[in-house]
Amino acid sequence: GIEDSKKLSEGRREELYSLLTREGSGVDWAVSVKGTDEIDSLNIKQCAEDAMAAAVSSLGAPPDLVLVDGAYVPERMPAKAEAIVKGDSSCVCIAAASVIAKVTRDRLMRRLHDEHPQYGFDGHKGYLTKGHWEAIRDHGPCPCHRASFQ
Repeated sequence: GIEDSKKLSEGRREELYSLLTREGSGVDWAVSVKGTDEIDSLNIKQCAEDAMAAAVSSLGAPPDLVLVDGAYVPERMPAKAEAIVKGDSSCVCIAAASVIAKVTRDRLMRRLHDEHPQYGFDGHKGYLTKGHWEAIRDHGPCPCHRASFQ
């Protein structure tokens, strides 16, 4: 079944992603990606909220209700919405969205690894591990690193 993407193996996430996103699945989905320049000029929270609203706006039909994983609904949400704390582990719709988001992000990280293999993005997927810190120290940041990261 579908559960929080963090609890699934990479292979299982890929299987579920294929099922959820295939034509005729009955799942209307969208992803919005924000770049490092935009994150640096605003902030990560603002960009996450903007991306969520943009994804909802780009759906084929306006949803009756958007379920948001977290404690609050972003102000600019273009549809009626409800926040669910720990929704990725308690709501199948949010868990499905977490699978789509995680697979999309991991695929982007693999592409970044192809462009910048010295950083090991295929392993840490952009999360700040000891190895990632060491690569930044040894090679300096690349254009995909946020200048605003503390």
